[in-house]
Amino acid sequence: MRGLRGEADQLRKSTATFKFTGGVSKFKDKLVSGMVKNGYSAEFDEKTFSELEGFGSYGFPESHAASFALIAYASNYVKCHYSDAFCAALINRQPMGFYAVAQIVGCARNHGVEIRLVCINRSRWDCTLEPIGDTGRHAVRLGMRLVAGLAAVDAARFIAARRDSAFVSIDDVWRRSGVPHEALDQLAEADAFFPAFRLPRRDALWAIKPLREEPLPLFAAAADREMQAIAEQQEPEVELRQMTDGHNVVLDYSHTGLTLRDHPVSFLRKDLQAKSIITCADAMNARDGRSVYTAGLVLVRQKPGSAKGVMFITIEDETGPRTSSFGQSSSSGAGASF
Repeated sequence: MRGLRGEADQLRKSTATFKFTGGVSKFKDKLVSGMVKNGYSAEFDEKTFSELEGFGSYGFPESHAASFALIAYASNYVKCHYSDAFCAALINRQPMGFYAVAQIVGCARNHGVEIRLVCINRSRWDCTLEPIGDTGRHAVRLGMRLVAGLAAVDAARFIAARRDSAFVSIDDVWRRSGVPHEALDQLAEADAFFPAFRLPRRDALWAIKPLREEPLPLFAAAADREMQAIAEQQEPEVELRQMTDGHNVVLDYSHTGLTLRDHPVSFLRKDLQAKSIITCADAMNARDGRSVYTAGLVLVRQKPGSAKGVMFITIEDETGPRTSSFGQSSSSGAGASF
């Protein structure tokens, strides 16, 4: 019985190997003789086997093309008519490979979807949809799942603690949620306190510094429902020097994998222009055959076995993505062809 199952599996694989012909033919004698032994007519046996051979030649790629076409159509329909839900669903199913969250968010924003920062008072673990006034449209609220290092159990504590009323300060978050100091730092690094308290990243980190792992009993007892929370240490107010736009973008990528600020390459544009390095958009519109230089973040690297050593790289700058090839077989010899 085990041998028969093995042969049946070999036949199945042969019908799916559309790149090579004749793989099914070696099973003909055994299949036909077996069908005759089981009472089928020779004419029926020959017809059945000819259909198997035909499927092995074109049926496998055709069936794959049909199923892929259905998936592609359904995905594009949802993306066209429900771009907000499509974006949130893709992020919530990461990692999926190929495109990173930053590219999914960038594409959604290009299609008019409003993306909102991770927020201590509004975000759940997954990304969610929030109504935009009475417009019937929705914004995508980024979820805490994007905060680097944040444990799902700590996110659940934040969400449970704010069930009855929203947090009013970082001290309030700390007292009511009971999460470790580290979780507060992770949210601050991700700028998750800014939407609720208008505290920039550096101010939030400063506000967390005096908090202990456990509230002192005296002050914990003094914090009632009306007073919300009392800071254990009345720190003097200081005006911190804020991070530069570029520094904030770097930290956005480090702690959430994306930014809603300017694209990182935009900060280098003047220097790139001085070196005659053009944008990805200009490279896409350049005259055919012209050699140009462009630069950007590397999104995807692909090196198919059939490409004879050529690597295909997709890069992105503030104008969008661009795909190029790199390798000895490229039109420029050893290097990238654009």
